[in-house]
Amino acid sequence: TATGTVESVTQVDVGTQVTGIIDKLYADYNTVVTKGELIAEIEKTMLESDLRSAEANVESARLTYEYNLTNYNRDKALHDKKLISDYEFQTSTKDLEVSKTAYDKAKADKVRAAKNLNYAEIYSPIDGIVISRDVEVGQTVVSNMSVANLYTIADLDNMQVIGNVDEADIGHVKVGQGVTFSVAAYPDQLFEGQVTQVRLTPT
Repeated sequence: TATGTVESVTQVDVGTQVTGIIDKLYADYNTVVTKGELIAEIEKTMLESDLRSAEANVESARLTYEYNLTNYNRDKALHDKKLISDYEFQTSTKDLEVSKTAYDKAKADKVRAAKNLNYAEIYSPIDGIVISRDVEVGQTVVSNMSVANLYTIADLDNMQVIGNVDEADIGHVKVGQGVTFSVAAYPDQLFEGQVTQVRLTPT
């Protein structure tokens, strides 16, 4: 005989990876959701602005890179003919490399800004039921090092009992054995299960 808790096999905390104001919530407590279903949206104005800014930076960096590339090709031809100094050619080479790096960074920033805009739409990662909602419309969620949690979704069709078995008894418990258990809400009803795992944690 052991005491434990009944919980879902799969339970996922759904969060946001971007900071912003909750604009819309499409799910509440006890809402049945399917994998890929839109369940919340973050206000997108700032994220869309960040993307437009990133796109402008890419265009500016591209023009600078192409300008320096033209200068480099011209100076290389002159340098090959000994018409300009090594210093002038090295300067052109450095300007080209710096602008190429800036162009690559601008493109990477654009990818990140586009990804962040996509993160403003939050989808359910599993089929299940919303068992917890931690935010309200209009609330600001802040994503720092950890993901800001919005919902907890559980698959209540697949449940498990995590039981703490006494050390004197655990040696007799084997995977595959039948189990009966009761819960406080239905004291007169016995539920049946099967041992699926004996964990090595010494608890």
